[in-house]
Amino acid sequence: MHAAPPVRISLVPDRAWCVFGTLCAAMAAANGAAWVAQCARQPAAAVVAAAVVAATLAALLCVHAWRRRYHDGAGVLVWDGAQWLWALGSGTACAGEARVMLDLGGWLLLRFEVAQ
Repeated sequence: MHAAPPVRISLVPDRAWCVFGTLCAAMAAANGAAWVAQCARQPAAAVVAAAVVAATLAALLCVHAWRRRYHDGAGVLVWDGAQWLWALGSGTACAGEARVMLDLGGWLLLRFEVAQ
């Protein structure tokens, strides 16, 4: 059996996917705000609802900071004939496994898991 030839693919963040993620986060925050407004009639429930919304917003900020740090630059996915390698910008490449999660023809969602 022949091995697959080496491949090098430059990847940039997909703007449509980033907009979709931002819209989902905005809808979640709006839902939380509506919940707080509904619970405002009951003081104990309002405190719990406000705490949940604050925790959600803190989590969204953490995710945003993580995405900016690790996903804002162009990355390179490489198949060297034996293993998959992933590198962001000019950083060090990590070996791992690339899996197709969703194939829509012209758009492909991959999952890269770093080897242990």
